[in-house]
Order: sequence, then C-alpha cells, then structure tokens
Amino acid sequence: IAKVIRQADADVVALQEVDQGCGRSDRKLQVQELEKLTGYYGVFGKAIDFDGGEYGQAILSRWPIKQSTVHRLPNEQQPNGSMREQRIVLEAVVLSDMGSIRFIGTHLDHSKEDLRAEQARAIDRLLDSASFEESKSIATILAGDLNDVPKSRTLAHLDKRWQIDPRKENGNLATYPSDSPRTRIDYVAVDRTGTLVLDSLEVVPEPLASDHRPVVGELVIP
Repeated sequence: IAKVIRQADADVVALQEVDQGCGRSDRKLQVQELEKLTGYYGVFGKAIDFDGGEYGQAILSRWPIKQSTVHRLPNEQQPNGSMREQRIVLEAVVLSDMGSIRFIGTHLDHSKEDLRAEQARAIDRLLDSASFEESKSIATILAGDLNDVPKSRTLAHLDKRWQIDPRKENGNLATYPSDSPRTRIDYVAVDRTGTLVLDSLEVVPEPLASDHRPVVGELVIP
C-alpha cells in the first residue's frame, strides 16, 4: 500500500478498512506503519471496536494536518435486531501549499441503498456545519468507497453539490473487484463552491494492494 501511494505521488490519501491493533493484522498500528513507510502525516478515525483493536479509516497527507474529527453516519437495525456496521466520515484540515483544504474520507454502507442515500445526505449536512471554520479553506474534497454506482440515487444526490466526474475523459473508471474491475464504486470529488476543480481521474492498475483498485484524482485551480 505504501508503495502504491509513493508511486502515485499523492498529496492527500483517504484509506478505508484500516486496522489499529487488531488480532487479524498482527496487532500492528497500520496508520503509524504507513506514516513510517511513506513519510506522510497520518490520522486515524475509529468506526468500531474490532478483534481486540479498532477498525476504521485513515487520512495520510504530504502536508501537516491541523486537526481532524470523526463523524458518525446514520445507521439502522438489521432484521435480526443487531445494528449494521457503523459508518463514519473522517474529516481533516490539511495545511497545503495553496492554503487550508478540508478533506473528507468516507466508506458508505455496502448492503442497503436507502441507507447509503441517507448517509450521503448526512455528508451534505456536515458540509453545511461550521465544525472546522471551512470558510478559511480553499476547497472541500470527498474521497472514498461509496459502495454505489454512478447511476444510483446516492450519486445522483451527491452530484448536485459535488463535482464527481472529471473535466477530462479518462476511459474506464471501474474499481471493483481489483483483479478484474467491472463496477465503479470508489470516488474522488470536490465541492463545487470551492477554488479547486477535479481535472482528471485515473484508476491505478494495481490488483494486489486491495480488493478495490486505487483512484488518483488531479485537482487544479482553473
């Protein structure tokens, strides 16, 4: 994973399904390991307790991270009475060379479209909040596994506020499964009211680092 990040020369990275101290991953603190292997700054956001440790998301940044917080997304019970896996937004303010950037990583529910759509609406409500003095940020970027396809209600809702498709055509943007991608469910998007625009997207032909292929977005000031 560190090799993929370094080769992509990414400035800011959103990672999903990250373990911190879990038995299945040798009790490693994966964020700290990736910080050492990439030289980036890192923050972790816990979604749930899992396997003796914590499981959630991470943000890595070439630039310093001023602050970060975890926001719980809407959830609901399953037919058996247990709750579905808790999903979160990990939000950070990154002090880039251009100015402060509000960077949001997320991983929406995988099993129910109604819930994904409600989680998308919650992300927009977060954008309306004043948690990080976002008026000082030049842009807000959203990245992660949205678990839904471009023609879904989830993406139709987000498209009203976020630039999801790049200005330049980049061919097939399918990301899943990584060994032979057929479906686009992973995205980089930018709030339309900010300074940056999404110029291009690339799906990296990497089948081993994850069960999803990485997505690299290039954002520019027009």
